[in-house]
Amino acid sequence: SERVIFLILMDRAYLYFSKIATMTTQELKPNIHGLVNQTEDPDVLQSIYLLLNKLVAAHADDDVFGFEADGTPITVEDFIRTVQESDEDISAGYGIPHETMKASYGA
Repeated sequence: SERVIFLILMDRAYLYFSKIATMTTQELKPNIHGLVNQTEDPDVLQSIYLLLNKLVAAHADDDVFGFEADGTPITVEDFIRTVQESDEDISAGYGIPHETMKASYGA
């Protein structure tokens, strides 16, 4: 299956459409090691380290749903609360209609 991956690394945004999810763990590990060994760029290596460190820590903590842009963990409860608050804001009329946003950008 194809996956969309969106990364922000070192102030650059990357959007990938990848079929890498079909690789097994046994296939992924040596490929990742090989790619890491091909670069001497400290920014790339630091980004990889920080990303893996965050993801491994999140995997160990089942309560973490994702991360804020600054790296702060988002718990499942925080995410649900934010969605509920957003629903309440929309019901109260605090949102901007989709058509209005499209028109403001000429779409």
